[in-house]
Amino acid sequence: MPAREPTIAASVVQSLCDALPDHQPVVQQGLRRFSLTRFSAQDSHHRVPLKSYLRLFEWLAEELESPNLGLELSDRTGVETIGAVGYLFLSSATLEQAFNSMIRNIQAVQDVSYMALTLGTRYALVSYRVAHHNLAECRQDNEYSLAFMWRLIQLYTGSSCPLVQVDFGHAPPQDIAVHKRLFRAPVLFNQPNNNIYLPLSAMKLTSAALDSNLFPILEAQLNESVAQQARAQRFSDQVIEVLSDDVLREGAR
Repeated sequence: MPAREPTIAASVVQSLCDALPDHQPVVQQGLRRFSLTRFSAQDSHHRVPLKSYLRLFEWLAEELESPNLGLELSDRTGVETIGAVGYLFLSSATLEQAFNSMIRNIQAVQDVSYMALTLGTRYALVSYRVAHHNLAECRQDNEYSLAFMWRLIQLYTGSSCPLVQVDFGHAPPQDIAVHKRLFRAPVLFNQPNNNIYLPLSAMKLTSAALDSNLFPILEAQLNESVAQQARAQRFSDQVIEVLSDDVLREGAR
């Protein structure tokens, strides 16, 4: 059976498009170019090809002559971009629980994503990458994702958490002034992974954004949503397998 194409929640694509109100003709051209014009962000279960989203992001950065587009858009998109996963993060009892909940549920937003929390003796390391070798260049998504994560941390802690260091796996752009201004911490490039370093003590910080009593309610809702998505995907995979078998049998005649 053919491998299933990785997907991302349509709400992420919609949020990025909405964050560029002055460039809608270019945005619409990009959506047509990468066959994303028919996605429905109103359907919380609707997914679009991850490859198309990544290519659109890189293309928009080039067309708009905005090499730091991912960083810029991270400040224009809200928690609703990642739906219940974002609100679950903000309602967690501690920052450590917030990251663990995001790691458990990241597939509800984006397939083939690797995310991990490593606790050292002095620092907590949050790692992220798109773990798929066939996907397009991911610089804009990497920078957007880490900057968006940093924004969530600031919302969660009321901007009381310091940032120790940021790593990116890609080569440095010509100008990193935006990176320095946004993160206000050392930013390294050509690293083995995309990482955010926080003081270990920050993992015990509590939410300044949402009541932790919301956590079990949101978690139950998200679990049901993920289960529905999994059931729908299993059905889709079964249909594809049946059709593939039919095609093979027809070809053998």
